[in-house]
Parts: sequence; structure tokens; C-alpha cells
Amino acid sequence: MRDLLVEDGTLVKLDNSHLELTRDYVFASPSAAASVLAGTNYNGRTARVDSKGRTLKSPQAN
Repeated sequence: MRDLLVEDGTLVKLDNSHLELTRDYVFASPSAAASVLAGTNYNGRTARVDSKGRTLKSPQAN
């Protein structure tokens, strides 16, 4: 999926370690988004952290 997004211009390589989405793209899940952007498997509910250190999973625990 990552290669397809690069090919169609949705995802642009800024350098060897940074990518940028050029337009809105809806991923099937947080894990799919994290995995595509990281280039390896990730649990999107724990990989994404906001400015206060909270993961997507944090609010679900309450």
C-alpha cells in the first residue's frame, strides 16, 4: 500500500526517514495508517501519541 500511495503522489518522501501526506487519505484502521507511514507493522492505537503523551487507546480504557 505504501508504494501505491507514493506512486500516486498521496505520500511523498521528504528524505530517507520522513514522509508526508499531500492530501487527506482515510486508512482502514489506526494500525494501517501507522504501518504505512512507519514502513513496518505497528499497533496504531498505541503508536500514535498526542502532545500530552496520550495514545488512541488511552481514552478507551476509561
